[in-house]
Amino acid sequence: NLYFMSNNQTQCILSPLPIFVRNIVNFFIFRNKLINLIGTLNFTCKSTANNLNFQTKSSNSYRAVIKYLSKNKLKFLTY
Repeated sequence: NLYFMSNNQTQCILSPLPIFVRNIVNFFIFRNKLINLIGTLNFTCKSTANNLNFQTKSSNSYRAVIKYLSKNKLKFLTY
């Protein structure tokens, strides 16, 4: 979350929600597709035993990733 002051008011810009992706066979190919889609500095990724956890840096990047995942019928979850 990012907070900034403007005219004696605190405004909050919320970070996009995390995206949990399942059943990715080749991480490097998937990562390269995301880099081509939104750029290298617009997301972070962590892996667990079951998921790849992505955090995008902007709402535009978030929407682009969700659109890509939906279009390619990949299993993902966000909340």
